[in-house]
Amino acid sequence: MEKNPKKYCEDMLPLVSRTFALGISLLEEPLAIQVGVSYLICRICDTLEDTNQIDSSVRAALLRKSAQVLLCPEQRKELLSEIKKVFPLEQFPGSEYELLHNIDQVMEVFDGFPPQAKEHIKVCVYKMAQGMALTVEREKNNRLDGLKDYEDFAQYCYYVAGTVGEVLTKLFCEERKVLTPEIRQEMEKREVDFGLGLQMTNILKGIVDDHKRGIVFLPHTLLAKHSLTLESLFADPDQESCRQMVLSFIEYILPYMDKAIEYTMAIPESETDIRLFCALPVLFAFRTLKLAKEYPEALLKGEPLKIKRKEVKDLHLLAEKKCGDDRELRKLFEIERNF
Repeated sequence: MEKNPKKYCEDMLPLVSRTFALGISLLEEPLAIQVGVSYLICRICDTLEDTNQIDSSVRAALLRKSAQVLLCPEQRKELLSEIKKVFPLEQFPGSEYELLHNIDQVMEVFDGFPPQAKEHIKVCVYKMAQGMALTVEREKNNRLDGLKDYEDFAQYCYYVAGTVGEVLTKLFCEERKVLTPEIRQEMEKREVDFGLGLQMTNILKGIVDDHKRGIVFLPHTLLAKHSLTLESLFADPDQESCRQMVLSFIEYILPYMDKAIEYTMAIPESETDIRLFCALPVLFAFRTLKLAKEYPEALLKGEPLKIKRKEVKDLHLLAEKKCGDDRELRKLFEIERNF
């Protein structure tokens, strides 16, 4: 059967990220495919970072090579073979690993992008993969027992998500001339925090799942503030200090989320597809933070804090309705922020 790389990318997106795939599908072309392929390339790096059944030295080396050659057509062949060898599908089932075996299809679409779009994505992937490699190299016996402090935590989140905020602004402004230099400047002031707020919320939501695989991103200073250790946090999540720790973490995340609102609001009313793409994950993140605040014990016991499908649908319809009106969209953000 003849390969159709663009269709492969479009079909793969919802298999590796439900939330982001929803937003990407709302973007008009060529942004939809540019952002979609950017996301898949970031997801490839993410899988290399996350699969700590593989020795950290091997993963760090693959990430550094990815930073250097993944986006260079004449140099990537050896890297792709190496990735397939390290992640055999018999040992690693699942969509994210299938993606690792079909990187050539993703890169074929990338290679066809305009030079400027390719350059923006290259810069993002270089910073991300190098930063992930630095983090993987800090593992001891393929385990990561927390980050040093809030600064260290924010730096990690920059590598994996702040870089995404940066590339989104560049791709949006490249494609839509209505995004003037003045508007671009307003977006650039908040682009990193847009990525950080969403990533920090994901880390909070995934605390227990990450811990089960031997990885913890929580800052040591946050735990120390509440007289907790990693052992005591997960041994007895019903204690009051654990609840207070979760509440402190939420308070730390919220200013980043406020900047994420302002990033979205900086996009003109006329660009409803970009606005909706940015607004949806922000609204979903507020719902997640609200659930974490209401059920901190459940969060720390690993009970999933899932937004119900109907809520996702309702919020989507509401956002779609209000996206073209500054006042209405800001009001919606304020309602979701108020918990």
